[in-house]
Amino acid sequence: MLILVRHGESAWNADDRFTGWADVALTAAGRQEARSAGSWLRSEGIVPTSAHTSLLTRALGTTDLVLDACCGSDVPVLRTDRLNERHYGILQGMSRAAAAERYGAARVARWRRGIHDRPPADAAGRAESLADVRLRLRPYLDDELLPALDAGQTVLVVSHGNTLRMLIQALERLSDVEAAGLELRTGGVRVIGQPRVGRSGRDARHVRRL
Repeated sequence: MLILVRHGESAWNADDRFTGWADVALTAAGRQEARSAGSWLRSEGIVPTSAHTSLLTRALGTTDLVLDACCGSDVPVLRTDRLNERHYGILQGMSRAAAAERYGAARVARWRRGIHDRPPADAAGRAESLADVRLRLRPYLDDELLPALDAGQTVLVVSHGNTLRMLIQALERLSDVEAAGLELRTGGVRVIGQPRVGRSGRDARHVRRL
């Protein structure tokens, strides 16, 4: 079983700013969202045996709070930059309203949800499209997550909106249009029963708490 959790609200979520790789802390509301996610898992009898998260503070903090509320702190946690949010390039730190005013709302919308559309790079030449995120996720899915699931583990993944969007696409074999339309609120949980990625062709079974 695979449990996907989006991190709780961060300070820049609250300000409606593009966050990307910026290391922004959870708000008080975000910490409560994380605790609520863990409490919901506990109420459903879902107990992770391993956890995977990004290197960013908002995901790390959410992971700790989810596990504390769900099952305690004995669950091993693996941290990887492959689960980081997409890099938003020059948009990082900018409010959505300011970005729309500067570049046009339609263009910003394409950068946000177009699978292959990449925002302008930052001074270090960094920016990612959703397809770039999908590409960096695939080795981790194949080498870490799927083997753990095949071994019968209940795997918790705490990550970010765009990263989870691409992970769900791979697991549920969604089209690009379907994936671009996915929404997982901050602190939201998605439980996937038996993912079959390029294997038997059976559909993934999932329970949603969005």
